This record gives sequence, structure tokens and C-alpha cells, in this order.
Amino acid sequence: MNWAISMDRSDALPDEETFWSYDLGPVLGEDGTPDGVLLTATETTQVVIGERRMATLLDIARETAGCDDLNGVWEGMTKCFQKNTEDIPFSILYAVEKVETEDEGYKDGQQDSGKKTRDTTCRMAGTVGFSKTEVPHTIRTGSDDDDDDDRAKMSEIIRKMEQSRDSRLLSLEKGNLPQWLNRGFPGRAGGTACR
Repeated sequence: MNWAISMDRSDALPDEETFWSYDLGPVLGEDGTPDGVLLTATETTQVVIGERRMATLLDIARETAGCDDLNGVWEGMTKCFQKNTEDIPFSILYAVEKVETEDEGYKDGQQDSGKKTRDTTCRMAGTVGFSKTEVPHTIRTGSDDDDDDDRAKMSEIIRKMEQSRDSRLLSLEKGNLPQWLNRGFPGRAGGTACR
């Protein structure tokens, strides 16, 4: 059996979730009768958390397998994330929508050639751990008229991810963490801000 114990292993972080398995055995004296008990503890944290995370992945697969559209996928994923707030206490899912527009304007008195521009809008599709009023509902990557510094920062991150097809780590150290994610929220590690 795995017993959960909250441990303070670091001054920098809040208490850490750990799991332990115990084995009790007698310590026999010279006459063969028990003189004591030997308690052997084995940490099983990685196993328990790994099983829990695998169960979440299986839930996501089951929940989204029969979806007819992306909205169903987002709803299924959000539902699964809500079931495992131990490992995923905060998440924001954005659906990426690409829109091509044709410029039908005039240039130097003549009709433009119909130049196409591509705009990407990220629409919030689900959240866990945030209220929907705490995070931007949409982020446009093709727009330079964003007066919100955080949205402009996220817009640039999304633009780079689109080009490279790589994920990005947001952190204070890298200077790319939007302020709306850098606030302390109730329930997040005692209300502390993201790091």
C-alpha cells in the first residue's frame, strides 16, 4: 500500500507530495522471541504519480476518441484535466484558428492584386484552476495593434511556436511569462505566483 506524506524537502517550494510503502518485520532476540520491530520505508512517489498521469492520458483517449469535432476534444480534455488537479492544477487550452483574408484595397489608384494575409487567432477552449475572467479569451498573432503588453508577448510566443513547431517554456527567468499568469491565485501553492 502507498501512503501519502506531505514533506518539506526544500525551503524554496511548498510541501511536496510523496508516497511511501512500509514493510514491518520482527527483530528476534537470542531466545527467538521478538525484541523489536524493523520498519523499512521505500519511496514510491514516482510510481504513484506515473500511474496517476498514465490514467489521465487513458481518460483523455477514452473521452476524446468519439468526438466529431475539435470542440468535443477540448471539452473532453478539460474534463480529464479537472479530474487530475494533483498533477495538472492549472491549464489553459487555446484552439488555434487560421483565417486567410484577401486584401481588396486600392494602391496608387488601382485595385490591389488580392494579396492574401494569414491571421491566427487563439481562442480559449478550456481552463482548469483559473476562472474564465482571469485569462484572455482570444489572442491574435497577426495583429500589431494589440495595446495589451501581455497579449502582444503571448502573440509573439505563439508566432514563434507556429514557425518552429516547437513548444515553449514560459518562465520569469526567460521574461516571457505574461503578468496574468504571474499573479498569486487562491489555491495555487498557498496563493503564490507562478515561477
